[in-house]
Amino acid sequence: MLELNHSFATRVAEWKLRGRPKQNGMDWRSEPWIKVFPGYKDFLQNLELRNLGYLDRGLIREIAQDPSSDREVLQSFLAVMIWGYADNPLGPKRIARFFNRPEAQEDIVASSRLLKLGRLTDAYEKLVSIRYLGPAFATKFLYFAAPENLTLTPVILDALVANAMKRWGKFEINSINATSAQYLTFLEVISKASQHFEVEMDELEFILFSEEAKVRVNQSWANRAS
Repeated sequence: MLELNHSFATRVAEWKLRGRPKQNGMDWRSEPWIKVFPGYKDFLQNLELRNLGYLDRGLIREIAQDPSSDREVLQSFLAVMIWGYADNPLGPKRIARFFNRPEAQEDIVASSRLLKLGRLTDAYEKLVSIRYLGPAFATKFLYFAAPENLTLTPVILDALVANAMKRWGKFEINSINATSAQYLTFLEVISKASQHFEVEMDELEFILFSEEAKVRVNQSWANRAS
């Protein structure tokens, strides 16, 4: 059970008063990613030209929705990973640890197909079975690639969100090794809490994320969320 306390409720109210601001777009450069993924050069160069060079949730969702080929699934996955790593220079090498392996690409494509069929649990398990791809980045892909007709909408589960839920709601979940059952429980409590606060599930996830970043004085993430 998640019972977000009065301190967090105040933060939600303040977010609403500010006009429900969305997460800022992330400025990035394609060169480091092209170096590591030369086979995706054209896609990465074209991606950098879109939206004045900024990656935001809207653009990533547009890219990840309804891919027409396995290649497009992999391109959208790569775009999600770029967004997730923001300006962290370790991003390309960390993704390269698994992304270029044929079996990992097969699992990514399979997960996308399962997600479109509404099999969220299977899609989650397929992704987290990939070595070096944990729940934090697996759920980023699920969030952006999910169709709108799912009964339970996937949202991002990373360390900041997990810590925020523990801090303000005394709800504990490990974002490093969460099972599919634990992830579904996480989604259920986020769903109930979002109804209570009269916000969307991903809006609540963003508020949890950004408020935790501010508490930790993580300027890079806090500024993106300001």
